[in-house]
Amino acid sequence: QMGAAQIGAGQMGAVQIGVAAQMVALQGIAQGKGFHIPPRFQVQVPPIIDNPEEKAAVVARVKAFQKASAYNKEYWHNHCAKLGSNNFDPARYDCAYLTTFLSSID
Repeated sequence: QMGAAQIGAGQMGAVQIGVAAQMVALQGIAQGKGFHIPPRFQVQVPPIIDNPEEKAAVVARVKAFQKASAYNKEYWHNHCAKLGSNNFDPARYDCAYLTTFLSSID
């Protein structure tokens, strides 16, 4: 496993954001199933502001990946579903999430 010293600052930010996104997704799943999570245990994630040009380029890459084949489209859908999301529009995700996805397929 990689430690914090072995990955760059930008990657560490993406890792932290990814973990926070997973926590928020799990929190949403638990609440959707009727579990009550006391406020002191709820994950609060500040909104992420992406560079619009960078985000457009990353979204275009994910969309091109999906359009390349039915398998690729299913792979993207499965990736989203791992976090408990049924939202498959890449434009609705932040750059860190999309970049992590693209890194997994390169």
